[in-house]
Amino acid sequence: MIRTVLIYPEENKRKMISSHLSSQGEIIIIGTGKDAYDALKISGDLKPDIVIFGDNLIFLDGSEILPLLRIRSPLTSAILLTEVLDNIQIINAVISDVAGYACMKTDFEILPEIIKCVYSGKYYISPEFADRFIQIISFEGNYWQKGSSYAPFPFKFPQIKHKIREKFPFSEDPSSFLNKTELHILSCLGEAYTNDEIAGELKLSSGTVRNYISILIQKTGLQTRLQLVRYAIDYGLFPT
Repeated sequence: MIRTVLIYPEENKRKMISSHLSSQGEIIIIGTGKDAYDALKISGDLKPDIVIFGDNLIFLDGSEILPLLRIRSPLTSAILLTEVLDNIQIINAVISDVAGYACMKTDFEILPEIIKCVYSGKYYISPEFADRFIQIISFEGNYWQKGSSYAPFPFKFPQIKHKIREKFPFSEDPSSFLNKTELHILSCLGEAYTNDEIAGELKLSSGTVRNYISILIQKTGLQTRLQLVRYAIDYGLFPT
């Protein structure tokens, strides 16, 4: 069983998420709370496998709480479940080393699978989250152009890129940093499979395939599906 704590500000949504996760045989909700104070107390007392945070709840009075949480519960991993793709929150989450980045709108149904992914020691990034993050770090340095929808950030971009490299170490050999499913999907891309064809090949949903493709883009350091196709061809990856 994956022992999970849910920290979410709105009671009705907290109950909805808790009910959804509790219906999954492998996940048990051992505690819930509404703010960062609850997160520290409940997680410190119960030592969960996973803590799910709602928007802006990974910070307490302006300071990130994950280092404090890990002192009290070293083996606990954190997932950010957000309703608003706020730029500052995205950067904060990356710097804080959150293990999962999920969007309520698009990832709610697959949240159990995200929990299992993080529990197994992997990272998960929602496609929407990844797209916004790529847009953010595409700016040179900390400069902000007048009229842009992206505000300047009080962070050093090398620090952010270092965090990304820690999570997704790039290598010439894809088999050294991609798991079996990721390699299979990459090989299918090399054969110009559609998402539906890949889903049929691996017996996955189309949404899950899209999530895997976004993860492949992040891990390889590439930017488009077409680049993934070329990458697969260059390394001689073909479906078996």
